[in-house]
Amino acid sequence: MSFKSTRWHGVAVTVHAALAENAGPARNMPLYQAAVDYQAGPWRAGYAGLLAKPDRASATVRENVSYHNVYLNYRYGSGTLYAAAVRSNNATNSTNGLTAGTILSNTGDPSNHFAGTDPNARRYFNIWQLSADYRASPRLRIGMLYGRIRDTSGGNAGASGGNIGAYYALSARTTLYGFANRLRNERNGGFRFLGSAGPGNNLAGDDVNGRKLTGIQAGILHKF
Repeated sequence: MSFKSTRWHGVAVTVHAALAENAGPARNMPLYQAAVDYQAGPWRAGYAGLLAKPDRASATVRENVSYHNVYLNYRYGSGTLYAAAVRSNNATNSTNGLTAGTILSNTGDPSNHFAGTDPNARRYFNIWQLSADYRASPRLRIGMLYGRIRDTSGGNAGASGGNIGAYYALSARTTLYGFANRLRNERNGGFRFLGSAGPGNNLAGDDVNGRKLTGIQAGILHKF
């Protein structure tokens, strides 16, 4: 179930509730989402949030899984400045690292819910990011980002890192892109790069936990 408003005086609102559809005796709770977006001239600001309550029948962890994001953008002459802050407990361990997984699925699985059995839901992270892009020419756009993840539970599972990149339009349908990334995990952090060219099975377990990662990505984007 969802509702999305038209934009009125610069404000647009979206609300959504997804009912868990998996079979069995579990009493899975809905997943709720809401967003408010405001645009006026060069400014854009808003909030996006998600809340998943634990299974009422089998939960041993009573924390709700949540995601709260506020953002502020400003368009200047040849680009945009971006600022964002996030608070969430949707991080868990996997074979790829101590914080390399998520408690809720990112794929829109209709059975997506929080069973209430993952103790990692008690760990909350505060995240902030600052970034900017700049159109150097009609064909070339460059940008950079820096951000930090702080483990507010005191478990030394945070991280910090940055990224620089560029897009170059060869034509209306074909674009070249390249990025350079640097990520530093704290002692118990297992964060990794994501994206279409993110490292997969070549990085696992101790190759990620507490490590510094450096990456270079390049590719071609073609619109059909």
